[in-house]
Amino acid sequence: MNETRILRIFLRITGTFGLLALVAVFMPHTGMNRINDTFCLGPLPDLPIISYLARFTSIFYAFFGAGMWFFSFDVQKYRESLIFIGIASLVLTFLLLGVDLMVGMPWYWTLGETLGNGIIALVVLGLALRLNTAETEG
Repeated sequence: MNETRILRIFLRITGTFGLLALVAVFMPHTGMNRINDTFCLGPLPDLPIISYLARFTSIFYAFFGAGMWFFSFDVQKYRESLIFIGIASLVLTFLLLGVDLMVGMPWYWTLGETLGNGIIALVVLGLALRLNTAETEG
């Protein structure tokens, strides 16, 4: 399999997982609280700002997922944008690490979040950089 096909498939898989976050946008507070309990994060406060931030984050992940699907249809055309996304996602990984450490998230959350985002960033960046630039210019 060549880089173009691998990147296309990877973007679609990543995009699909991002789009699944739409479920949380419409999830009742009790459902969000159960998920919070599953990760041993204590009770989720039933406050408007908490609900807003949780739902906004879910919308953001879904928006990101839709973008990954969009870019997957022509990775050669969007090569530079994908390189930017890879670099920006690496920066995001370190920002997430800092936030997780600052607010005291559990180690398993921090590891999963930073490792997951870091892998996505490196795969997208690595594959986008390896795309044949002659095809991009042609």
